[in-house]
Order: sequence, then structure tokens, then C-alpha cells
Amino acid sequence: MSNYAPDPKKEQMYTNLQNKTLGNVESQDIQRLTDPTFIQATNQDALITYNAVNNAAFRMGGQPIPNRQLILVKTVTGIETSTVFEVLTPAQGESYLVSVLNWEIKGANTNNVNWWISNQPLASSSSSTRVRISYMSGTGPDLGSELPPNLYVSYPNNLQVQIVVTNTSDTNVVSYVVNQIT
Repeated sequence: MSNYAPDPKKEQMYTNLQNKTLGNVESQDIQRLTDPTFIQATNQDALITYNAVNNAAFRMGGQPIPNRQLILVKTVTGIETSTVFEVLTPAQGESYLVSVLNWEIKGANTNNVNWWISNQPLASSSSSTRVRISYMSGTGPDLGSELPPNLYVSYPNNLQVQIVVTNTSDTNVVSYVVNQIT
């Protein structure tokens, strides 16, 4: 590619983001400023500008947005024998990279955990709209951990966990690390 650069005074993105630092640019800002942008030659300068802003914010190649890593924990006690929880629901325009799935049984019974990605809200989920991405089983006290390879969750999909227990008084803790990438 040549050394061509768009005229910054003509690019609306710079005007709209001039009071933000790179670490404070939210995915909603980018979504709002780039939608709708059509892939057309007349929008070449805008597309080059969007790419420059994303590269400057260290988001090239789908890498996580700085300061957007979340460690999320769900603790459940006294659940039914098989309960499904929706644990991550991206907003429109958001995508997450799930980097660790953990599970800890605090009781002494056999339990298992299923991690699912679904394209339907929990209330309407069925096996035809979910894909199991991980299964962990053990007899407590036990700890399971898994590093899923390149597991992305994007709007409108969601991440669900199903905890199956033999003793409904056991305490189960599921934790997971997610990195926002858009």
C-alpha cells in the first residue's frame, strides 16, 4: 500500500472522537460512527481512517480492547438437578473472546458442567439452537479448567452454562475470563 493518508479535517471520525483517548474508545462509539459505511470506492478515506483508529487502539487482527478483560464468576447453591444459566450476552456490535472456563465443586458429590453457545435467549433455547463447547465432570471437592481454542461469542449469540448436580445442596462455582474484542 502507498503512503496515502486521508485528510484528517474531512474525516468525521476524528471530530467525533477528539475528546477521547484511545483507551476510552468504546465499541459502541465505533459502531455508531461506522454504521452505515458501505464498501465502496467513495468511502475509501473513511475505511482507511477506521483502520488507523483500530490499529492505534491495539485492536488489529481481532485482538482484545485494552482495559476490557472481565473475570466473571457465578456461584450457585441449592439449584435444581439440572439448571441452565445465561452468563454472557453481548450487546449489539460486541464480540468477546472466551479464554478460560473454570468450575469448582464445593460439595462431595458427582456433578458436571456443560458450556453452550446459543443463538437464542435462555427462555427460548432448545437443543437445536445450542452448541455444546465444553463438558466437565468430577466428584467434589474438585476443580476443572479448560482453555477453549478461539472461542468467540458475538451478538446475537450468548454463552450459557448448565450445571447438573446429584446433591442440590452442593455449592458450585463457575468462572470464566472474557476479553472484549469489538
